[in-house]
Order: sequence, then structure tokens, then C-alpha cells
Amino acid sequence: MLLLIDCTKYCGLLRRVTKSQFYEASKDYKQAEADCVAGKPPFYPSLIWSDFDGDGQKDYAVRISRGRNAITIAFLKRGAGFKDYMLYTDQEENGVLELSKKGGKYFDHERNRGGVYPNDTITIGYCGVSAIAFIYRNGVFQKVFTSD
Repeated sequence: MLLLIDCTKYCGLLRRVTKSQFYEASKDYKQAEADCVAGKPPFYPSLIWSDFDGDGQKDYAVRISRGRNAITIAFLKRGAGFKDYMLYTDQEENGVLELSKKGGKYFDHERNRGGVYPNDTITIGYCGVSAIAFIYRNGVFQKVFTSD
């Protein structure tokens, strides 16, 4: 199955983006590189996939950066298509999209307590210094600061 990401829906969050950009998930880095060579606005998407909501279907998460601006979006499989969830916008150029595995342990620094990932979980890591996990529970993604 091919997942197309319509970046125009999120362009306002990346500032100064004027053209429609589409990326095939399976070719994200190659397309970004080709766009840079062609002089198009430089997007640098990264992609992970797993079952984030525990329904047994393949879901996706993408992080798209332009300069210091970045957005992270989850796409959960729903019927024949996907439902998108805007997870996070930030201005950290060193954020990396990571997959935290179901059953793995984490520590929630805001609530000062530990926990176990109920499903495979979307995480943004920042150069080994900090991380934010987006845990899907009861129909919503919860933001958890797992490192500081």
C-alpha cells in the first residue's frame, strides 16, 4: 500500500512554503534530495511505521523539517484510508523520529512516575538529551516527556 503525504495541509506550520509537495513514504529521502537538487523548498521527512493504536493494522508517523521548523504527524489506519493526527510542532532541527516498542519502560518526568508502553509508540529524540513520546490511549495521543 502506498501512503501519500500531502504536505500542503501542514505548510502553514512550516512557514514560507508556497508550492504543493507530495512524497511517497517509500521514497521520502530520495524525493527530498531530488527536490533540493531541483531547487524546490527543502523538506526532510522521516518515517516510521508500526501498530500505534493496538488494532493490528500498520500505522505511520512522519516528521517533516524545513530549516528549524518541524512537524510530526501520525496516520492511523481507518477502513480503506488513514486518519491524520497532528502530534507536535517544534523548532528543533536535531529532533529524530524513533519507535519505542510495546512493553518498553519509560519515566514520565512531568508526572514523576514510570510506565510501560501499551503499544508501539512514536517518540521524538533530541540528540540523546531529551525525548517526547506520543502514547495512544483511549482514542487520543498523550504527550509524555520521557527524558530531560
